[in-house]
Amino acid sequence: MTKSEFVQVMKGVTLLIDFRNDFQFDPESPDYLGFLNTGVPLLSDEDGETFRFIVRNKDLYSEMIEKLGLSTEHGLDEEETVFVLSGEMAIKNFRSRLKFFS
Repeated sequence: MTKSEFVQVMKGVTLLIDFRNDFQFDPESPDYLGFLNTGVPLLSDEDGETFRFIVRNKDLYSEMIEKLGLSTEHGLDEEETVFVLSGEMAIKNFRSRLKFFS
């Protein structure tokens, strides 16, 4: 792997972490949704290119997405991808959300 390829891979990792840390996954945020809708048209030019790289290299990022506690509703797609919390993360956030209303 070249240095420029490594940099591109790490940009993808950083973007996925940014997605996971978005307020829409924070049960304490008043704007909590529990999902994140994204795609190349919704991102800046640089992030759009990074997301395009993620989509084209799904196999490289699938484990990372899982480790972040995310899954997608219909897979990765450049035009529209809906990230949702997977399994335990969804239950944990749901419980936190219930506490938020208490």
